[in-house]
Amino acid sequence: VKAVCRRFRFTHPSADTSFRTISGEDEGYFGLLALIWLQNAMEHPAESTHTPLGGILDLGGASTQIAFPMPKGTVVHQGERLVHVADADVPVFTRSHLGFGNR
Repeated sequence: VKAVCRRFRFTHPSADTSFRTISGEDEGYFGLLALIWLQNAMEHPAESTHTPLGGILDLGGASTQIAFPMPKGTVVHQGERLVHVADADVPVFTRSHLGFGNR
């Protein structure tokens, strides 16, 4: 991280502690959050209303991330988390598979 900050002349008071490599599960989770945001922004630009949720399959360079909302009331296990959408906590399944990317 330090080398990248120096290379691009990026300075930040907490550059040593503010940046990190995220896990594949986090990558899938954030991809799903982006999809949910885009669904609401594109389908309901003037209001934040609930739209049917979809899932993502991110086929990257060296890994694949899968993330999708699970049915309401699903027990959240390891590798799963909750996302707050339209005044409800939605359980999210997310997995990352290293070595199953485009390479």
